[in-house]
Amino acid sequence: MEKTFLGKGDEKPFVESGSFTVSNGILSLADSEELVKYLINGSRLKQLDGNGKEYTGDLAEKYILNKQ
Repeated sequence: MEKTFLGKGDEKPFVESGSFTVSNGILSLADSEELVKYLINGSRLKQLDGNGKEYTGDLAEKYILNKQ
């Protein structure tokens, strides 16, 4: 998976690699340091917080990944 953090200077993609599983519409990506979960929503992924809940509030849209 490649992520680009917009507005952070050179905007080069950040590449994450590791193993993944998909269960009940949730993509779980594990690397050597952490487990990150995403809610599959069509062609978009919504990153979930440490408790498996969607982010809310003013920054919630910053946790949405769009397919390029």
